[in-house]
Amino acid sequence: MNQIKNHSLRALSVIGALALSGTALANEEKWEKMDSNQDGMISAQEHSAAADGKFQKLDADGDGRITAAEVGAAHARMDKGEGHGKSPEEMIQKMDTDGDGVVTVQEHAAAAQEKMREADTDGDGNISQSELEAKKERKDSEHMRDDHMRDDR
Repeated sequence: MNQIKNHSLRALSVIGALALSGTALANEEKWEKMDSNQDGMISAQEHSAAADGKFQKLDADGDGRITAAEVGAAHARMDKGEGHGKSPEEMIQKMDTDGDGVVTVQEHAAAAQEKMREADTDGDGNISQSELEAKKERKDSEHMRDDHMRDDR
């Protein structure tokens, strides 16, 4: 019985390590795309350009507005599924400052600027890799706390 437990634990450890390395690789690729001048920092301009590109990808019908359906379809195409923490509706609601159920270019840009401010903890106008990692850790901690609160209900 203990041998089965040990093999199971080893298998889970390997699966976890592979998942983390895949996430790390995806994050590295994302970083390299955003850091267009390859100086090791994401400037406000680079961050804004990446946010604009993301908006264009999400706005499938090109009407200048993102709906929850468009976000859901984009996540399905990118195989993100439910694992990113928030539903498409929650994501829209968070950015939708006027409450009309869609996110405009302006609302998306404002949300991106807020994310930049949150990540730029030293206030130098750039995001370093360590600042980005710290932001991800804070976000992961929030997701874990939120999951535990839902489980306690």
